[in-house]
Amino acid sequence: WVLVWGTAGLFSLATMAVVGVAGYGVAFLSINYGLPWYFMLPLGVIFGLITGIIISLPALRIRGVYYSLLTMGIAEFLRVYVSQNKALGASASGLYGADSFIPETLVNTTSGFIIIHFVALLVLGLALILHYFIDNGRLGLLLRTARESESTALAFGVDVPWARMMVFVLSSMALGFIGAFYVTIFRSISVSIFSLETLLLLLAMMVIGGMNSRFGIVLGTALVVFVDQQLTDL
Repeated sequence: WVLVWGTAGLFSLATMAVVGVAGYGVAFLSINYGLPWYFMLPLGVIFGLITGIIISLPALRIRGVYYSLLTMGIAEFLRVYVSQNKALGASASGLYGADSFIPETLVNTTSGFIIIHFVALLVLGLALILHYFIDNGRLGLLLRTARESESTALAFGVDVPWARMMVFVLSSMALGFIGAFYVTIFRSISVSIFSLETLLLLLAMMVIGGMNSRFGIVLGTALVVFVDQQLTDL
């Protein structure tokens, strides 16, 4: 999301929609067709790629608050569709029983939690590396120039809309991976992933951490999760 908002300058509110599509897609295939977890992760990237392309196409024509409203509408449409689709677990408010890289014997054990946290930190590190290379690479430089003066960038022959679309699609592929990774941890996914509450929570993490700081986002996320957990335990 930091790449989409900070680097590309696209105020998309469909971040969790991409995560949800990938998560529901791989969970459905795992539960109904026995898809193992090691195929779920790359397939999540493919789901993210396809979803990202579809959502980013309108960005070639519209910007600003209009694009934000459009992406919010897409997220809400997906929430309603999933919540009413019986094949996607409408009656149970989600899909349960997907494959996981955590052995069943280690579920809800100290060893299982250690594995989950170690792998989650590894994924976080990979995400930070990906952000660094895109944000400091040619694509990121072009978009930062366009953010300062889009007319100047266009005058130098930079295809700004296409560059924004590329960043959005790359970010969506990473989000698709996260959606699949989420399912492989919890063995399930619920319709709440599309909710406005989840979106606002993520937005709070970004605002607190700073949209242009990759490490600030990590700190903002840790702070919001800590406060949310403390309020939940009250």
